[in-house]
Amino acid sequence: MGLFDKLFKKSEKEISAPKGFHSLVVSEVKKTTNDSVYIAFEIPADLKNTYRFIPGQYVNISIEIEGKQERRSYSICSGPNENLAIAIKKVENGKVSSWAISELQVGDNILVSQPEGNFIWDKEKRFIVAFVAGSGITPVLSIAKHLDHEIGDLRLFYGNKSEEKAMFLNDLNLLKNTKTVCSFSEVTKDGHLIGRLNKDKVSEIIKSDLNLLKADAYYLCGPEALIKDAKEVLELFGVAKNKIHFELFTTPVLLKSDETTVSSTLFEGISEVSVILDQNVLN
Repeated sequence: MGLFDKLFKKSEKEISAPKGFHSLVVSEVKKTTNDSVYIAFEIPADLKNTYRFIPGQYVNISIEIEGKQERRSYSICSGPNENLAIAIKKVENGKVSSWAISELQVGDNILVSQPEGNFIWDKEKRFIVAFVAGSGITPVLSIAKHLDHEIGDLRLFYGNKSEEKAMFLNDLNLLKNTKTVCSFSEVTKDGHLIGRLNKDKVSEIIKSDLNLLKADAYYLCGPEALIKDAKEVLELFGVAKNKIHFELFTTPVLLKSDETTVSSTLFEGISEVSVILDQNVLN
């Protein structure tokens, strides 16, 4: 009977998983800053191909909190020969981010989708410039780790409030093919910039090193204002639009939605929608 119960529970668990999701065991949980956490997953042998990813992609996770199923998207931050991993930064009043930082433990099971997304690294692009801020570092970290195993050069400009708030800063400093320059808005640090990565700051960075305009590709990730400013500056300096890749972690407001890749990593609010069915509006 005990064996029957185990088989029944396993089958029931598999049936309840959303389409495209699999239950993965958490193999590692560690703080990256006081308000962010790194989470790695153990991938069973029969799912290795399912969870192969291109640097820059993300996964969706589905968890139950207070009896309600919550679903969020998080960028993959893994490098070659590393377990599939994501990082979650605490969002004010965020259910999932708060749960992940305070409750999640090694050995827990989480429903995880297969990787997806178009904010990806093309291996042909060897000289890359990236402007990111906050948790926008996660997909670019994956790109940086993979680039470290190739012949290439990543110039990373990384905005944060302070060094203590900068996720994965130590990991970035260990990468031989990545040169990281931070811009801190609340502290002054030798060798790094002061202030937010806004239009003036990005323009100043480009003017100080015009070789940055020779990059094969540009990756922008983080708050919408940063992406908008960096994109406008790059285009002003003559960078072709098809060289600029960007991903938002919130619903676009300043940028045109038809040219934006959106990941809901930081969006934990409530949206009101209307559905039109047979000419009837349902709110």
